[in-house]
Amino acid sequence: FFLMIRRPPRSTQSRSSAASDVYKRQGQEKYHSLAPMYYRDADAAILVYDITNKASYEILKKWLVELTQSGPEQIVIAMVGNKSDLVDEAQVDSIEAQKQADSIGAVFKLTSAKDNKGISELFENISDVLLQQKENGGSPKTNKSNRLQNLQNMVNDQSEKKKCC
Repeated sequence: FFLMIRRPPRSTQSRSSAASDVYKRQGQEKYHSLAPMYYRDADAAILVYDITNKASYEILKKWLVELTQSGPEQIVIAMVGNKSDLVDEAQVDSIEAQKQADSIGAVFKLTSAKDNKGISELFENISDVLLQQKENGGSPKTNKSNRLQNLQNMVNDQSEKKKCC
């Protein structure tokens, strides 16, 4: 699933306000057509995969491509591997996921919803990036075309690994 974060309109924010609206959305295919409504004006997107389910990571990559193609230029993306409490059952290499997140300028975090670990830090990291963007005049650390190219490479690399003999 993924979460979209939007800051309320400036007129409703005080200087000390760090409030955001958070929208939770399941990543299931039946909700796919609704996705643009959620990420159209989003400041950040948190895409979550299950570290014990390789297929969920592959689906996350497809959502990343769509979000990069159709989402706002300056959106902050976070890739989150959940269920870090089950690291012994992991099917997704966290080092490789971190490298892929870095290649597209995304925040990366391993979390455990069960143990409530890494979640506060995730939102702090996203807030830091949003503040840094604001200080830099709204420019993301990776531009949209570079992010899209790196995502295509990420998806293609996985396709190549599936080929045999």
